[in-house]
Amino acid sequence: MESAEIDEADWRLVRAFVAVMETGSLSAAAHRTGATQPTLGRQIRELERRSGVTLFFRRGQRLTPTERALALFPRALDVSRAVSGLVREFGRAEDPGEARPVRLTLPTLLADEMLPSLLPALQVAAPQAAFEVLPSDGVQDLLRRDADIALRMIEPRQPELVARRIGEVTLGLYAARAYLVEHGTPQTRRELLGHRWIAPLDQAALEAGAAAAGLDDALANLRALRSDDLRHRLALLRAGLGLGPCHTWIGDRDPNLIRLRPHGRVDRGQ
Repeated sequence: MESAEIDEADWRLVRAFVAVMETGSLSAAAHRTGATQPTLGRQIRELERRSGVTLFFRRGQRLTPTERALALFPRALDVSRAVSGLVREFGRAEDPGEARPVRLTLPTLLADEMLPSLLPALQVAAPQAAFEVLPSDGVQDLLRRDADIALRMIEPRQPELVARRIGEVTLGLYAARAYLVEHGTPQTRRELLGHRWIAPLDQAALEAGAAAAGLDDALANLRALRSDDLRHRLALLRAGLGLGPCHTWIGDRDPNLIRLRPHGRVDRGQ
């Protein structure tokens, strides 16, 4: 960006810079762009090498921007938005007589658990459309036409996108019937703490799940089997390996899961 070595072939480096500036870390930028952390890290280092400018201070997983990075960011963001807009204009210039599949991206959990029940109505509403489903736990870039429609459980960060809230995700505490037959149904908060939990690695997600069980003040005492993947935790829960938080739109319609209430009441999923 400061050197003649940075040319039009290096848009990917600028895109990596913008993503890290907007999210604050390589992991968050990777989740947003769908790239891997090592790839983004190499691109940032290459951009620094070519420009001769230090853009970030490394502190563990976080990258703190230097003053030079902060000064360059508004210009890089303008370029990013301009390129994205141009890509959309080229997309509109396609031959209207040439049919193209509609690409739908959504998290893998939604693709497995929700989409099969939605597709029939979608096919009735648009019988001539061909759909391509792109399950991904990374965030596909709609402005670059990685997909046409995205169903997400996070707020969009690109102001150019048109977004609509279609529902809310709530959590409940569940256990498999087989688990409760073997280990008993907890009737109090103290008894809940004595059971094995299936919990996320992410602290914020763990706090949300514990709050759904009324245990937000006792996180340190949880005896947990932890996994960083939503689908894997759901599989462990259904296998009867413990109790844990689950989206209510999944748990309440699974006949093999029983919803546990914080004060001892038990609600059977429908």
